[in-house]
Amino acid sequence: MQTYFYTAIGTTGEKVSGSETVEDERELARILREQGLLLTTATTEQAKHRFSFFRSLWGQIRPVPLADKLLFTRNLQVMIASGIPLPNELDILSAHARNKKFIYALSDLKERVVRGQSLSEGMAAHPAIFSELSIQMVSAAESAGTMEETLSYLTLQLEREYELRSRVKGALIYPAVVISAMLVIGAFMLAF
Repeated sequence: MQTYFYTAIGTTGEKVSGSETVEDERELARILREQGLLLTTATTEQAKHRFSFFRSLWGQIRPVPLADKLLFTRNLQVMIASGIPLPNELDILSAHARNKKFIYALSDLKERVVRGQSLSEGMAAHPAIFSELSIQMVSAAESAGTMEETLSYLTLQLEREYELRSRVKGALIYPAVVISAMLVIGAFMLAF
């Protein structure tokens, strides 16, 4: 049994923090779900003190990876096509997300949808994660009733952007290796 310090989001969107002694994070998430809370972060006492400031700072600065946004859009499209209610979709997607900032954004998005806001309005509350193009396309899809088609186009656009970024990174690897080798050889020659 370990003591976990957690933060969670309540049904009205308020942040709740506390501690609970449980076996693992799954049991903690189950207990909080029974209380109507959605677990966002959980750390043990040892991990809480070790580099906690730097970890929290890095979690706030680091952007949500494009791959996570692509998976979100693709899975949302599939779930909408299957007829799952939107709050349930967002709950499932936030449970499977890896990035803590993205998990919080999806939980907040779900709460906004439950309170009656549209999906595009909820997305607009997180401009650092969702692009203006995505927000406007979802807004137009909500008005026209073509959410599945629009998410398909959005997924295609994100796939192309991901592929382009991968190609650029791949093209930059060779020059980086050559420059690094030159610097190492130069430093070796200066030293000896």
